[in-house]
Amino acid sequence: MQLHYAGKTLTVGLADGIAWMTFIQADNLNALSPAMAREFLDACRQLADIDDLKMLVLQGSGRAFMAGGDLHALRQDPEAAVAAIISPMNEAILLLQALPVIILARLHGAVAGAGLSLACLADLSIAADNTRFVYAYSDIATTCDLGLSWNLVRRVGINRALGIALLSHGLDARQAAEWGLVNQVVDAARLDEVVQRAVARLAAMPAHVVKATKSLLLRAQSAPLDEQLETERRTFLECAQRAEFVVAIDAFFARRR
Repeated sequence: MQLHYAGKTLTVGLADGIAWMTFIQADNLNALSPAMAREFLDACRQLADIDDLKMLVLQGSGRAFMAGGDLHALRQDPEAAVAAIISPMNEAILLLQALPVIILARLHGAVAGAGLSLACLADLSIAADNTRFVYAYSDIATTCDLGLSWNLVRRVGINRALGIALLSHGLDARQAAEWGLVNQVVDAARLDEVVQRAVARLAAMPAHVVKATKSLLLRAQSAPLDEQLETERRTFLECAQRAEFVVAIDAFFARRR
């Protein structure tokens, strides 16, 4: 794997079209600081320029995925910290949302505050059974950021989102999976194995199928049914006219025989 981006707070390794973004501030549980926000945006800008990018994996080093934001910076000067953290992160999140690739979150330890926001922007997530999900924003008398209000309601519904934000002291990995916050929970010792297997499966799929599937499902959240039906018809035909479609069908029949 080649190192595509090397920062002081995060790195991005790239191999065979798969990007692995790793938060490397393990000493403070990868808390989101102004420096990390700047590097996150820089890295996302570079990822957006990679034509053959297939997938992005988000992960944290040490004992946690990410345990919130830099409270010292926020306490000292809220206005400056919001400008230095939230503004570049919002720009980066919009870049990530526009990427025609799957974003997978590898989760373990604490997933709190800004960490929960980043975990929820991923398309897919796999969590170790020792993962703890904490909203955290209401504990410091503020509201959420980085798209969490947008993503949380779409994942769990308004009632559960309100409960998580105002009543919950946190969710363990099993409950998070039951509520739709994560796709899969595995034994912590097998987390890397399962993530690698998921990455390999997704990477083996035709890139245009992954791109089109993600686009269809995102569009379905707001499109009228008649428009969605026509988009499905057109997208299906575009895929069926490609060589990969014939190869896949022949392989399907071969397996049946």
